[in-house]
Amino acid sequence: MKAGTARPRGEFRSWALFAPVAFGIGVAAYFQLSVEPSWRVGAMAATVAAAAFLLALPLGRFFALRAVVIGCGLASLGFGVAQLRAWSVAAPVWEGRGEVRLSGRAIALEQTRHGAPRLLIDRVAIVGVAPENTPARVRVSFRALADSKTSAPLAVSAAREKLRAMMGRKITMEARLFAPPGPAEPGAFDYRRRAWFEQVGALGSATRLPLDAGAAVPSGVLDAAHMHIDAIRRAIAARARIASPGPSGEIAAALLVGDRSAVPVAALADLRAANLAHLLAISGLHMGIICATAFGALRMLFALWPSPPFQIAPKKLAAVAALLVGGVYLVLAGGAVATQRAFIMAAVIFAAVLADRPAVTLRAVAAAAMIILVLRPESLFDPGFQLSFAATTAMVATFEAAAPLIRRRRRRLDSAGPLHGLAARIGAGIAGLGVASGVAGLATAPFAAAAFNRLAPLGLAANLLAVPALGLWIMPLGLAAAPLALVGLDGAALRLMGWGIDYVLMVAHWIAASPWAIAPVKAAPPYAIWLIAGGGLCLCLWRARMLKALGLAPLAIGLGLWSGAERPTVLIADGGRRLGVMTAEGRAFDRKAEGNYAAELWARRDGEQPQRAHHRAGFVRFKRGAVARTAGGLRVELNWDRRPKPAELCAGAGIIVTPRGAAGRSPRSDCMIFDRPRLAEIGSIAVYAVGQKVKRLETAAGRSGARLWTNAKIRRAALGAAAKTP
Repeated sequence: MKAGTARPRGEFRSWALFAPVAFGIGVAAYFQLSVEPSWRVGAMAATVAAAAFLLALPLGRFFALRAVVIGCGLASLGFGVAQLRAWSVAAPVWEGRGEVRLSGRAIALEQTRHGAPRLLIDRVAIVGVAPENTPARVRVSFRALADSKTSAPLAVSAAREKLRAMMGRKITMEARLFAPPGPAEPGAFDYRRRAWFEQVGALGSATRLPLDAGAAVPSGVLDAAHMHIDAIRRAIAARARIASPGPSGEIAAALLVGDRSAVPVAALADLRAANLAHLLAISGLHMGIICATAFGALRMLFALWPSPPFQIAPKKLAAVAALLVGGVYLVLAGGAVATQRAFIMAAVIFAAVLADRPAVTLRAVAAAAMIILVLRPESLFDPGFQLSFAATTAMVATFEAAAPLIRRRRRRLDSAGPLHGLAARIGAGIAGLGVASGVAGLATAPFAAAAFNRLAPLGLAANLLAVPALGLWIMPLGLAAAPLALVGLDGAALRLMGWGIDYVLMVAHWIAASPWAIAPVKAAPPYAIWLIAGGGLCLCLWRARMLKALGLAPLAIGLGLWSGAERPTVLIADGGRRLGVMTAEGRAFDRKAEGNYAAELWARRDGEQPQRAHHRAGFVRFKRGAVARTAGGLRVELNWDRRPKPAELCAGAGIIVTPRGAAGRSPRSDCMIFDRPRLAEIGSIAVYAVGQKVKRLETAAGRSGARLWTNAKIRRAALGAAAKTP
């Protein structure tokens, strides 16, 4: 019997690793709905989950059936948790558009993609707006400071310093507010959903800096502690900038406390092109380096202790201390979502050390993923979550599979001579780093391509050159700067840290200058990336070779769907403010596309470098608009007439976009009119055509559905229900 039950129990171990996958399926089901479900649906899902777990108890010997029942329960639980999370963060969203006078507390200084400063404000009050209609948080950018033609570098730097001085204080300002925008293309990234979970109810732009209205009064002990921690973070960032002026100091501030408010745009572009931008986001790599460095140093220190306190093994004592160091780093880094995720993974690993279990295993990765999805189910759609766990899962699975080979290799090295053994170990370490980087790059490539529409063919070389500097030089020196600050010697450590960052920037610039640095990738179909993810999970998590082989089918199908993906013939941005038409030479835009978010996004999703598409001819401009023809001959016209007449608009048939006027219905079946009321209702539009006939029409409203973050009526009902709840 024991021999007969060993194999099912072994396979059940693999089933257990799929627990976060089942939970994630439930989370994805909630977010993919086109209509916001009632709270009763979430309650029913929780009931189904509880019933499934109770039903699974007497199925102990039927391992496969038990796994299926538990999987259904976890999926139901994931659905319920996702809905609970979405309703728990409900906050008002701005529905107007115009100049307002607002006040609030400046809590973060950020940077737009063009380098303009941007403030995150909470405790918002807007003149003439009731508190129940006022957003909890607002983001306001100062775009004029990013325009090199109107703003001198010294003026921009001085303005940024003034904004830094206002952090944590009350401010008043005038700004033009608008609601978080929808996707620039149906199915593309929808900022409204991210803003909903961040409780950012409005975006804004301002031409004047805010006025400092005095110190903000903390609302409680936790708020006071948070304000004190923010002051410490700003002081650390200032020390890093003084020790290493220029880009290296700004990046040091980003690595130490998560302050990326002034990293030069050129340096960011080089890091992205070299696939090194992940070095700026405090995530698993940084937390792992900090915790591992602290663990190794403290373990050596405790091992030298004559009598360990409470008879605790030095290894476990070092694990507890390293976890505390990681917690301090989490707090000082600002507690961003990626940093929280990294700390949870570190906590799971050190918990395994304390329990005398293998630390880095697939079980630990699954446990960390489960914890993160329970706390923040929306992370499932975050590229950082996908990239982090794709890389970690693939690397751990690879090294678990290669464990017997690694053990045999170690035995051979132990039997070799000291000099030969040392050289062989160094070579093995370099080879291991190369294998880990290659596996991580291969695992993350589909998710990076889906999220950013590009691959970095030279990214492996860049990471092999830069990551060792981060792990062996930059982050350890940053960690050493903390105790040295007590005696005033942190400046030397920060300067040395800046030298390492200069080296990384040099590598990034060298790689980015290559013509092969970036390979554009067109947008993936909706379900291709999920098929690829499912196939990859089968390859990594199953133990039996036959089951692993099953993962090749969804991988192949997903890649096939991706390679044959169809791009829209005509793209219309939200409100009709931008048009993109697929001509025989490629996508052409109705006007200058450089610097426009929608146009650059369309070019990337077409699998093309935006710089190549900026000045492409295709539209013929006339006094009140422009007209173009697709590669199949379909006529597309942009008309700025405020009082358009449908009969005149449809004289040439095709697609007519008139964002300023209300034209009404088209008098002809072969003419489609998108006027101001219709554009406001449906958002961005994707038109698929064959020849001169429209085959399919997709809208942002249709793809996004009526959800809490998209529909004002549903949102107001949720806020009203929350207000009535005692």
